[in-house]
Amino acid sequence: MTFLTPPKLAAAGLLLLAGVISSCQHDPFIPDGWVPPIDPPVDSPGQPLDPCDPDSVYFTNTILPLLNSSCAIPGCHDAGTAEEGIILSSYSLIINTGEIEPGDPSESKVFEAITETDPDKVMPPPGSGVPPLTPEQIMDIFTWIQQGALNNGCDGCDTTAVTFSGSIFPLVQTNCTGCHSGSSPQGGLSLTNYAQISAAANSGILMNSLNGTGGIVPMPFNQPTLSDCAKRTVQIWIEDGAPNN
Repeated sequence: MTFLTPPKLAAAGLLLLAGVISSCQHDPFIPDGWVPPIDPPVDSPGQPLDPCDPDSVYFTNTILPLLNSSCAIPGCHDAGTAEEGIILSSYSLIINTGEIEPGDPSESKVFEAITETDPDKVMPPPGSGVPPLTPEQIMDIFTWIQQGALNNGCDGCDTTAVTFSGSIFPLVQTNCTGCHSGSSPQGGLSLTNYAQISAAANSGILMNSLNGTGGIVPMPFNQPTLSDCAKRTVQIWIEDGAPNN
């Protein structure tokens, strides 16, 4: 009689197990109506899209358009004027010439200027034709600095519930009101309330300005154009009848 040594016995056991497994293979059970899950969308290989954090303030979405519209304008803090050596038209210039201290709004020169109580120092200056920043806009700048003054952005685009008060008016305030307000608005076009904005929308001026069509120079003037998401948001609102909702 031949006896298997332990190594040979183990090998024989593995062969037997493999044979059992192969003999039991069958097609997997698939329930009726089942469909394979759809992979999440990606913006680069292996990187799922990161939805916008509602508690974050993004530089390219909010801060840059706001400072471009209200501060980096001719006669103030654009590259051509550079009042007091401050230029607020790009991230690096905002950080350096605006003396931003990431994480500490109270030690940041830009934040100090927009919260100044002395009428001779407050920005935008009274009488400049540029309206003062709203409390919400000031809080956005405060939060952005407090969160680290990052050069960040968010590509998330939610157009499922476009309203004038929640979508269009904040977009116009951030990107347009700095130039299109006051006693001498650029191009004679004021965009400070629903009546003015809806009139521009219904006449075609608003979308032509955003797209640079109809013989109109793309807006915001001499600044990056609005994102495709922002333009689509405005277009949806106009197609819905430009309601005051």
